[in-house]
Parts: sequence; C-alpha cells; structure tokens
Amino acid sequence: MARWSADDKRVISQAKETLPSELKGKLSAYCTHVKHHGGVKKSLRLLTRVIPEFRYAARFDVARYYESIDHAVLLSRSVLPAQNRLEEPIDPSRYSVIS
Repeated sequence: MARWSADDKRVISQAKETLPSELKGKLSAYCTHVKHHGGVKKSLRLLTRVIPEFRYAARFDVARYYESIDHAVLLSRSVLPAQNRLEEPIDPSRYSVIS
C-alpha cells in the first residue's frame, strides 16, 4: 500500500471521476481489468475458449511496473484535459510500501 500526498490524492480523485465518462464506449470488452468488464473470471473463460489445452493460468502483479512506463508517451495519449495533467510523472520513491 502506498501513502499518497494530498496533491496526488486530488489528481487521482479527478482522474477517477473523469476517466470513466471519457473512456466509455472506447475500451474493448477484452479489457477485463476495467470495472464491469469481467475481471479474472472472464479472462480465464476467454483463455480456455481460445487455448483449451492449457490447464493453468498465472496472475502476477509486476513489481516496479510504474517505473517502467514511458511517461512522455503516457501523457501524450492522455484523455485528461491539459489542466488536469501532471507537469512531471509521480515519483514512486516518494511513497513507502506498507505490508
């Protein structure tokens, strides 16, 4: 679990309010990580339909994934209005992980 600053919480809150309406109808039904798109259960159903010979699936949370994102590309593709975008990427080292 990360500890967010007040500014980070505000930006995240604005994004959570803005993104669903901006993305409605633009995301594939295969984006099963999106709320109301089926989640892990739908992913497994799709996989077993396409590749029935595979009996197991693994689910991973990739450590340090955020740091590997090219933030310039991410911001260039952002659907958020310019005034709601961060000037610089969030620095993950500012947050501590709580077990």
